[in-house]
Amino acid sequence: MARFRNITKGIMCENYIYDKAQLPIGSCIFLSGFPATPGENSLITSLVKKNIHVCNPQYPGTYDSDGHFNLESCIKSVEKINKATQADHIRNLKNSKIMTLPNHFHYMVGYSFGAFIALNSLQFFSSLKTLFLVSPVLSYGPSLESCGYSETYDFIEYVKKTRPHTYRFDNFDTWKGLYNGVYNLTPSVKNTSLENVICIIGEEDDFDLEKFAENHEKIITRFTANKINVKLIRVANGSHSINSLLNTEVMTEILNYIE
Repeated sequence: MARFRNITKGIMCENYIYDKAQLPIGSCIFLSGFPATPGENSLITSLVKKNIHVCNPQYPGTYDSDGHFNLESCIKSVEKINKATQADHIRNLKNSKIMTLPNHFHYMVGYSFGAFIALNSLQFFSSLKTLFLVSPVLSYGPSLESCGYSETYDFIEYVKKTRPHTYRFDNFDTWKGLYNGVYNLTPSVKNTSLENVICIIGEEDDFDLEKFAENHEKIITRFTANKINVKLIRVANGSHSINSLLNTEVMTEILNYIE
């Protein structure tokens, strides 16, 4: 597996490909949780072994990306990355070469907080076929249908104290709005290309799993204009950690959707 970095409009991206001499059969954007530690995980590794290019952006205002970290900047960053990919402007920072990659994302992974960013970014993708949502937070605060996850604004204060240089916050009204449920409203423009959404959640995660099972499909289908296949995989002994969820059976299920 080869790894390279590129920067798009100030957004640093970690990229993973199987072989620099071989054109990947598809591309996947991997949207991390919050807080996040950059680097590969078992899902990225498995996708790359299937010759899928994986792009893992560092959200604005985090790690090596410019700007400030807030919900809206995260969503906008995904749109910028998608546009750069369509324009074939992915340049390896090490040698300044333009990389030969698929110019559309056909797959997306949203992990934890990244699932919320993924749903709110679907409108930007015209060729996306399959969305994988892992330990997915589909709503924050009061909502028409709860995803069974509970977190308060106090979490922001915790991250500020424990990661003072990793997350460069601004626009705290955005974060307060998130936890007050303001961002549970779906965008007016909806994705029309999506065909499959695969939700993977652990039985040992801190979700109300029955509430999630009851409402996840209703929440997800608000973001797409098509009738889509929504599948829920509940993993016994799985926690919130992505590596705890991807046993052999689950990985086989996921890879069935990679063409």
